Amino acid sequence: MTFEDKPEPGMDYLAFLVLSTALTLATSIWHAADKDPSGWEFHLVFLFSMGTFLVVLIRAFHAAYHTSYRLDGEVLTLRRGGSEKKVVLDKIKSIDQVGFDLNTLSLGFGSKDFSNRLTDKVKLTTDDGKFYISPTNPQLFVSHVRGMRYHVQEDSASGIIADETVKAGTVPAKKLNDIVPD
Repeated sequence: MTFEDKPEPGMDYLAFLVLSTALTLATSIWHAADKDPSGWEFHLVFLFSMGTFLVVLIRAFHAAYHTSYRLDGEVLTLRRGGSEKKVVLDKIKSIDQVGFDLNTLSLGFGSKDFSNRLTDKVKLTTDDGKFYISPTNPQLFVSHVRGMRYHVQEDSASGIIADETVKAGTVPAKKLNDIVPD
């Protein structure tokens, strides 16, 4: 069974991106204006700050809108922007829902942050570390991962792998009732 999720970025996350980068830009311009607003230093700092602001903002928005999770057989693939991480289900030690976590505010540059919202996240703990993701429906996603871990362990003994594709939010109720938690 394949489970795909392409969550939309949260408005709180997008507002955080804009405000944090704008604050950085304003601070650097204010610092440059403190010297001599008519001199070349001010213009150079302004252009450098504006360029950096745009690069960071474009990179962060790209990562926020290109986030996806794919649960396929024994592997969970996490994608965000240009980053991709494959997590083998057997290597997941724990999977928990978390709310707001200050440690995950990376503006898209964190190697272990595959989320695009500030709240309603899922924390995956593996041998490689902790990964934060933000699926469309965290409860459903956690149930699927736990269910797939159970079915992968069961199917690996029989050699049967299901080939059914399920999109986020369209899972039949029967499937959710069959899931056995850890």
